[in-house]
Amino acid sequence: MGLERQKRLTLAPMYTIAKNLLPILDISQLNIAYYASLANFYTIYDLRRFKPGQTNLYLLCCAWQRYRQLTDNIVEAFGYHARHLEDDTKAVATQQAAKIHNERQQATPRVAVYALAAEADVEGARHQVSPRAVGLATCEVKSVSHLAIQITSA
Repeated sequence: MGLERQKRLTLAPMYTIAKNLLPILDISQLNIAYYASLANFYTIYDLRRFKPGQTNLYLLCCAWQRYRQLTDNIVEAFGYHARHLEDDTKAVATQQAAKIHNERQQATPRVAVYALAAEADVEGARHQVSPRAVGLATCEVKSVSHLAIQITSA
């Protein structure tokens, strides 16, 4: 991209001349492209044999078209690098968001509660704790309004 910018800077003076002169000559875009292709087609020796005005017109059209091509290439390269930077930024942001989420999840207070259920005897005189009634309830506080409880049997 640096080489493209350097070439563009080299052609800038000729482009300003072409930008001012070509509208005065009333040359269409199609003809400008055609004359630029002729400048690329002929060798330097052939161009020197042409009339000086004709050679200058071909070279001016070639410089105008090449400057615009270089500008388009630089804009496309900038867009590519901007998209690449955006993708990298999104990846880093997603990674950091996941890391922060995991850190917050690890820092969330967890409480283990043993739930014991008492069963009454048929006579009502004794209370027994049966093994199937003992469960482990894990409470996780995600927010003030949300409390998640999961009960697992022991």
